[in-house]
Amino acid sequence: MRQQLFIVLIAFSAALAGFALSVWLTRQPDALVLEPASTVPAVPKTTHEAVIGMPAPRFTLNDLDGRTHSLDDWRGKVVLINFWATWCPPCVHEIPELIRLQQELGVQGLQVVGISDEEPEPIRAFMQRVSFNYPVLRNPLELGDLSINYGNRNGILPYSVLLDRQGVIRKVYHGALHFDPLRRDLAELLQHP
Repeated sequence: MRQQLFIVLIAFSAALAGFALSVWLTRQPDALVLEPASTVPAVPKTTHEAVIGMPAPRFTLNDLDGRTHSLDDWRGKVVLINFWATWCPPCVHEIPELIRLQQELGVQGLQVVGISDEEPEPIRAFMQRVSFNYPVLRNPLELGDLSINYGNRNGILPYSVLLDRQGVIRKVYHGALHFDPLRRDLAELLQHP
């Protein structure tokens, strides 16, 4: 009888500890999410669908030459923000098409902006092989992951966000871009001043 009571007591204690641990974990911040620093203002961590229609979170980041850029630099333009990395094959694969889009549609008001959280060396080496015609900004990891503020809750790369001329998020593309739908989305936004 004592042995059965002891086993029941152990099982009850284990269940209680498991419950307490699950409650504690749900109240902890996501361990994989770095909180943004003051230069990358926080918005509620949400999914990519929920940010559509919201004003784009502001940021101030440097390019590889140390020049500071903010989202306000492109006020009045349709902005396509592309979060990417040199180690990401789909990211690298879509860059020539992004360069073509900037070349073709820049005069109509499109501004492509690349953002990477990598160290400068791999980005610089990649940019020596590929001639970018749009700004590439660094989002150092110590600032937190800016793409989370734009709805990239799972840290997917590539991840792109399309803003209208008023700076409102109109489309989000997680994963590799499909350029026919993107071109249709751009045409719709570029026709509105």
